[in-house]
Order: sequence, then C-alpha cells, then structure tokens
Amino acid sequence: MKQWIVLAVAGVLMIGLLAGCRGKGSDDEGACGECASAPEMSALDELRIELADLKLESGRDAAIERMKALIADPEQVDFKPQVVEWLLDEYLREDPVEVVQDIYLELAEADEGVARIGFRRLLDASSTTNAEDVVAWHEKMLVATVSDDMKAYVWQLRARAYADAGSICPLADRLREICAFADPNRSYGVLSSIAKLGLGSKDHMGLAALCDAVKRAYSDREDLMRLVLTIEVDVLQQQGRLAEVEAFL
Repeated sequence: MKQWIVLAVAGVLMIGLLAGCRGKGSDDEGACGECASAPEMSALDELRIELADLKLESGRDAAIERMKALIADPEQVDFKPQVVEWLLDEYLREDPVEVVQDIYLELAEADEGVARIGFRRLLDASSTTNAEDVVAWHEKMLVATVSDDMKAYVWQLRARAYADAGSICPLADRLREICAFADPNRSYGVLSSIAKLGLGSKDHMGLAALCDAVKRAYSDREDLMRLVLTIEVDVLQQQGRLAEVEAFL
C-alpha cells in the first residue's frame, strides 16, 4: 500500500513539472525553454533533403547537376566531401562501375579536391568487380592526371597483384613508368615496397630482374643504387649464402 502511494505521488509531481515547463515557456524561457524546443536541423541535413526533393521533383539528372554545382561552389567548401560522396554514390546506383570510373577521372582531372575525396570510394567500388576489371581501373589511374600520392599507392597495388600472380618480374619492364614521378622519393618508396613484396614471397628471380633494370637505367641515382645493394644482400641472406654476404659487403 505504501509503495502504491509513493508511486502515485511521484506521478503527480512529474505531471506538475511538465505542465509548468509548458505553461511558463514565455515567462521563464531561460529555465524551461529547452523542454519544449525541438533540436535544430543541421545545414548538411537540410542540403541532403533539398537534393532528395529535387530528385523526386525534377529527376536524377537535375540532382546530379545540382551536386556538381555545389562541388564547384567555393562557398560550399565545408560540404564538399559529403557532396562528392553523394554524387559518386548516385552514379554507382544506376551506372556500371567502369562508366563511373571515367566520370570520376573527368571530375578529378579538373578538381584535385574531388580526386582526393573520391579516390577511396571509387577504389572500394572498383575492387568488388573481377580481377581484370580491377587491373583495368588501376591502369586508368596510372595514366590519369591525378596526384603522385595516388599514383604511388596504385603502383603498390599493381605490385601486389603481380606478386600474387606469381612474380614481380614484369615490373622490371615498367621501371621507367615507376620512376616517372617528379619527386624521386616517390619512386624510391614504390621500389622499396616492391622489394619487400619480392623478399616476402622469395621471388629472387623477380628481384634480380628489378635490380638489373635499375642498374642499367639509373646507375647515376645513389639512392636507387643503395637500394639495389640492400636488396642483393637480403637475397643472399635468404638463400643462406652468408659467406658471400660477408665478401659482398
């Protein structure tokens, strides 16, 4: 019985408190205003709703053009990452991934921000297709006008694919492409990654081909010649030829 009375009293007090907040909103807004106010919609949410409404009312093409205009508008720079992702997602809903790749590259070549923001999204989308399509996408990236950072990363993906396919040997024939970066440190970094892959899979033939190609083409680059020396020593150690390592050094 006592427990019932306590619960009843608590219920009455709660009703009175809520009524007070609603009734005194104008007189005591500082204290109870938050009780009645709804959370404000963010500008990003408003933009999302605007685009959804535009698509419903005027069609997909109109929404796409609006997103492109927002991406190009310097006053909308705060929303650019989200709008780029929405645009690519909109294309990916209905268009084949290879078509979206070309659309992305066209946008990326004109806008470094789009290239950077959309890179991972397209990389993920393209990696869900078959192996041949993934290779084709990587090759598109390597000849596109995108940042060296992106190309260096793609070269590492290509190297991984070659290693998984059996050997990094084909990369020796592509050495000039790998070393085409304006910053020599990038080609050094890519070649170091390739060397790690070759050592990891004990692809000694592939490493030998790579080292020979570097010696022929870039004997004047001290950084690459040091890398070759390191690779050759590591190969000898893996093969257990420790006496040769000592003599080599």
